[in-house]
Amino acid sequence: MLYIITIAVLVGLDQIFKRLAYINLRPMGSIPITNFFSLTYLENRGAAFSILYGARWFFVAITIPILIGFYLYFRKLKNTKQHSYVKISIVILSAGAIGNFIDRLLFGFVIDYLHITAINFPVFNFADILIVTGAILFGIVTTFFVKE
Repeated sequence: MLYIITIAVLVGLDQIFKRLAYINLRPMGSIPITNFFSLTYLENRGAAFSILYGARWFFVAITIPILIGFYLYFRKLKNTKQHSYVKISIVILSAGAIGNFIDRLLFGFVIDYLHITAINFPVFNFADILIVTGAILFGIVTTFFVKE
């Protein structure tokens, strides 16, 4: 139950941040915060770095089996300390995927708003941070720590 609550909280935060970006940033476009970071409103109609631009229904369709796969793998894991880290990574990944899925389903695009301007890194959002963090954690834990 704690894992479901965690997913709900993370998805809720993601949606709140995106709504705030929509309301406050959309009219302005961008707000510089520091010399290397700004809040920049962007409607991303693709995936990371806008690859596969306009493939909304592909991303909606592919997210569902991915989430089902996460769930099935999650249920297969034992209740051990090693596997708890894998479960945490799946929870983080799932929350990010669900956050962006909601945007694609409801709006046809994902709202991005975080921009590292010093290196002109593509604009991203909280759900993207969750996906990347969850994937890195999953990779590290399953490669180096979980012994099946």
